Amino acid sequence: MDRMISGLLDGARIQSGQRLNLGIQKLDFSRLIVETIESMSIIYGNRFRFENSELICGYSSYDGLQRVIENLLSNAVKYGDPMAMITVGLAASGENIQIFVHNKGAPIPIKQQTKIFEPFQQEFSNEFNSKNKGWGLGLTLVKNMVEILGGYVKLESSPGNGTTFTVIVPRDSRNFKAA
Repeated sequence: MDRMISGLLDGARIQSGQRLNLGIQKLDFSRLIVETIESMSIIYGNRFRFENSELICGYSSYDGLQRVIENLLSNAVKYGDPMAMITVGLAASGENIQIFVHNKGAPIPIKQQTKIFEPFQQEFSNEFNSKNKGWGLGLTLVKNMVEILGGYVKLESSPGNGTTFTVIVPRDSRNFKAA
């Protein structure tokens, strides 16, 4: 409940143009993802698989990225195939870090993909868990937090391939708005 209220307040702050202080620190991105998956597994069980072969460190916001990953994982559970594993990946590419969350299941319709990061937008065509509806603010918060860190979010969703959200952030976010 605290996370939801905090998310709503952060969303309101972002919408009103206020800055969020996300606390940039030296960060082991692999450890962040492992710890987030461990805490989410307490709620959702053994649904997550982490794909990473290297230690990737940099400067970013542990709390901010943890909230981003938690939101993407909980959406993957809500809207994905309940029988399929959810894959989380991490890679470094030049000065950027990529974190992806992939789930199998019904794709997000093309017309919804263009506005899914806007406030109060939700995915209603889910064949697996249509009763699980949120406030439609989670992905808005994801997008805004990632942008504060100097990054962006990509979405790929198609029949047969499922849905992948990819978060791209600089390896060093100290020079962006969150610093």
